[in-house]
Amino acid sequence: MKKMFLGLCALFVMTSCSSSDSNSAVIGDIETPEVPGEVVTTPFVEGKMTMSIYSKGINVGGLLDKVDYSKGNVYGQFQALMTSLPKEENPFLAWGDLFDKKPMAAFALMMSMTKADYYVKNSTVLAKAKGLTWQMDHFHSEDQDKASVYLKAMAPAADMPVENQTAYAVYTPSKGETYTEGSSIDYKKFNRRKLDKIAYVNNYACEVIEYTLIKAPTDPNSEFSFGYNKLLVYTSELFDKTINFTHSTYLPEDGGILKIEMYVDGIEEPFMVFQPEQVEEKVIVDSELETRVSTPVYKIDDLAFSAKVLGIMFSSDEEDTGGTQEF
Repeated sequence: MKKMFLGLCALFVMTSCSSSDSNSAVIGDIETPEVPGEVVTTPFVEGKMTMSIYSKGINVGGLLDKVDYSKGNVYGQFQALMTSLPKEENPFLAWGDLFDKKPMAAFALMMSMTKADYYVKNSTVLAKAKGLTWQMDHFHSEDQDKASVYLKAMAPAADMPVENQTAYAVYTPSKGETYTEGSSIDYKKFNRRKLDKIAYVNNYACEVIEYTLIKAPTDPNSEFSFGYNKLLVYTSELFDKTINFTHSTYLPEDGGILKIEMYVDGIEEPFMVFQPEQVEEKVIVDSELETRVSTPVYKIDDLAFSAKVLGIMFSSDEEDTGGTQEF
């Protein structure tokens, strides 16, 4: 794990060295943009959503589609991909010298690099997500009052025990339990304010809620200081809130969250944006709502489960070359 972290830092150093409101109007007290096309007005009851992370307009989660897990050496493939991308397609280059000033920003972007397919049917959703070195099934059903999280290492080290390459835990929605492992945002540390504006996400009208950090960091200019000071959250009453529980960042909104813009100190544009690639209404068959499982079955707050999750997320099949790889 230590070697992987050092390799990531070296990659970020190497790469870093190498929405407008102009079309908006005010109707009454509500600011609303021009209609982008045919606005969807029917509830999203059943279908598939593909969610991804964007940064500087680049589909960061989409970069994972360029990694061939069947070939192994996943970390090496990613390093090669990052060094081959032009600036306009490489989020680590697109931010200019930000990562020189804030190296933890690069690490945060790397760890947030996710993409997921959501299979939705009424108030049940199965999110099949992936990061660079892992896959996750996150099942959440208000109807059944059941939820579970399954993780699998996609790039396990040669000496990683088989029993540590998967993890599975269950929790009960009615008890107020959620899964937040790996999330860098604690909504309890933010003030919430509903804005008087409407925005459109994939042609769904959304309310906009602003979250602002209550307490600023001690030294925001420190190179090791990095965190989000503001969120803009876009919610639609046409989506069941069950999808909110399968997002990588949980926020307690009554409407379904379709988009989250995440801001950091000193940058006017969002550092990262979580939003749909595609929203498709379609029939979802039962098999598309079946999650993978493994043993043992943990409770969601079991420390042993958390330890397994960290091991999976930081697993690396990188070959030991005796030092940090140069590019």
